[in-house]
Amino acid sequence: MRIVRFGVAGLKDPKDLEGSIARVVEGGYAACEVQFVKEFTLKEPEAERLGTIAAREGVRLSVHAPYFAQLTTAEPERLTLHLGALHHSCHLAALMGAKIVVCHPGTNTGDAATVHRRVVAALDNIGPRIANFGVPLGLETPGRKSQFGALGDIALLVRDHPFATPVVDFAHIHAVSGGQMSSVEAFRALFAYIAQQFSPQHLWPLHCHFTDNRFGPAGELTHVPYGEGTLRASNLAAAAADFDFALTIISEERWEESHRAIMEDLATFGAPLAGPGEQVCPPAPHGSYGRPWLPCTVPLEPRGPAHVFVDGGREVRVTNLDKPIFGEDSYTKGDLIAWYYNVAPMLLPYLSDRPLVMQRVPDGIYGEAFYEKQAPKGAPEWVRTVPVPSDAGRKNVDFVIADSVASLVWLAQIASVECHAWTSRWPKLDEPDYAVIDLARSGPATPTARCGSSAPASADSSPPSTRRRRRSSRRSRSARVTSSSTRTRTPRGRPWSRRTRSGPIPGRRCRCRCAGRSSIRSSCRSSSRSPRPSTASRRWATCSPPPACTARTCTRPLTSSGARSAGAPLRGGAALRSVSGGG
Repeated sequence: MRIVRFGVAGLKDPKDLEGSIARVVEGGYAACEVQFVKEFTLKEPEAERLGTIAAREGVRLSVHAPYFAQLTTAEPERLTLHLGALHHSCHLAALMGAKIVVCHPGTNTGDAATVHRRVVAALDNIGPRIANFGVPLGLETPGRKSQFGALGDIALLVRDHPFATPVVDFAHIHAVSGGQMSSVEAFRALFAYIAQQFSPQHLWPLHCHFTDNRFGPAGELTHVPYGEGTLRASNLAAAAADFDFALTIISEERWEESHRAIMEDLATFGAPLAGPGEQVCPPAPHGSYGRPWLPCTVPLEPRGPAHVFVDGGREVRVTNLDKPIFGEDSYTKGDLIAWYYNVAPMLLPYLSDRPLVMQRVPDGIYGEAFYEKQAPKGAPEWVRTVPVPSDAGRKNVDFVIADSVASLVWLAQIASVECHAWTSRWPKLDEPDYAVIDLARSGPATPTARCGSSAPASADSSPPSTRRRRRSSRRSRSARVTSSSTRTRTPRGRPWSRRTRSGPIPGRRCRCRCAGRSSIRSSCRSSSRSPRPSTASRRWATCSPPPACTARTCTRPLTSSGARSAGAPLRGGAALRSVSGGG
């Protein structure tokens, strides 16, 4: 376990925000869950003020939505009320900088398939409405058998709803299972299932509730002071030590003595507890690898001439830690492994479900380098791969997905210094969730004026007479354009057309690069260089520059795939590329 933030549920006095956060800090707690379970006790200005105070003191905030706000409701009017309460909870959470909003999915009325469809419809409804808040909606495991939301149900829901995340209530699972969470083995099996079913974005951190309780055949009956029941934090801490992710544990006990006893049990059995505003690392065993400029050392176990990294049953054999990767007397493979290990909490949620293209340098960055899409032979069995059709379409390529700290350590072990992640996530590879604008230049970095301004398109140090001759020569040239068979829609919903001597060709497009800008024109005139444009691999046409572009200089033609031909550097400005796939 990398880090554990332990906190309490509820503000001592919602009218005294400074005093409430001060009591949290005095207790040594690193988190606090604001309870709106019965009513909204804070308004917008107070929520903002609470967030400012908590951020200053280093306290991590979360929000518990009202109990009545359930997702399984069948009546449309009640569902509207419930979703409105969840929306307002997310709104207040965003104002106070909370990391998650916890909700109870609801009662399991009807057959399982119908209830599941109801919850999916409710999440589809509220998802776009809370997207701008940037606060995930936590689905809490239920405490009674009549309620919906077992871990398997939540795993299915979060796969199709990225804004949702699991919330594990250990007391609820203990009650529903009839008291089976009373051993280290039971907690270890639970963590193994969680690590298998959920992505890194849900595990850094995993939000949890912990309370001792009394239960019956139908589930939880009531909370009891810690020690009177059979649920122990020591078992949790001992089992979590085998897994590398982060936990935020909220105690819902009503007694301060119970909070203190739970935290002491966690600390006694090795949980890396963080205080308010602290960042901690787990203790490093003998043989670990670290560097002074990195906060945490990599826990490695010596095994003969090599070392082994263990993460929740996954093992990585690490060799040649001192091998230079970035040049002689520079950073080594061990440094690369330590770097991946330290940035894993930030990197893994981003890489979640994204296929990777690896750039490997077995002999260092000054040796031979190669790109690799196919998962290499000899990869551990636990390395996750997904089949993606190849460009030729004849077979599938098994792309690697980094879904754990062990997978990052393995990538560093095989000297993958660059991991090019797709802009889309599996299995929706045709739906990128962000775009990349590449402003890199191929020539010297010189100031460039914006296209359409009165200034020249790029700075030029040549004599004025030379520039006049160059511009005159360029005006006489025909712009070089390529067409693509891809059907592209205009903002008005009409396809781009390509006008030739015989008329427009619907469904095709012309692309003209003028002064470093890419524009698609609705009509282009065919040149004599391409008498039959429909069959030419490269089509040449004249094209007027876009209205906002004053320069008429065009670059070499594009290939049919849209890439510039070899040896054709982009002139007159930076190119804008929209990346929709990996590599």
